Amino acid sequence: MINYSRITNLAELDEAQRNLKAAIERKGESVMESYDALKAYYSPMNLVASGVRSISSVIPFDRMLLFVIARLKAALKR
Repeated sequence: MINYSRITNLAELDEAQRNLKAAIERKGESVMESYDALKAYYSPMNLVASGVRSISSVIPFDRMLLFVIARLKAALKR
């Protein structure tokens, strides 16, 4: 960590400002990447899949859903 109280001239101040701006920019990019990852994780499809997985431990909901999809697919082929 930079000790800003030890800056003695304008050149050191300019360099410290550049370093600080670069660090802030990197942190901003990191926050945006985290936000994008959270947004992808909590998409409607992922939430539905998570709900189906949690329900499937008690009720075989996933098997019933696959059965319904297979029946619908077979009905569409007729």
